[in-house]
Amino acid sequence: MSIPAPPPWSPPAVVEPADNDAVFELILERLGPTPVAVDELVRQCQMSAAAVATLLLELELVGRVERHPGNFVSLR
Repeated sequence: MSIPAPPPWSPPAVVEPADNDAVFELILERLGPTPVAVDELVRQCQMSAAAVATLLLELELVGRVERHPGNFVSLR
């Protein structure tokens, strides 16, 4: 009797919103004056880490978010 092979693993689907304004709102809704881990934002937004990092950089450049030690961010 042989043991059946497990089904192939596939990573969860990551959705990248097409509308830039909607993407920024998605990030800003999850930020407040208390610092939040960037990894937590990635999980909550269900976007790739690269996409969230890019959006946070853009928000930082326009003065909307502030970076904190330990890879945390908050609203300015």
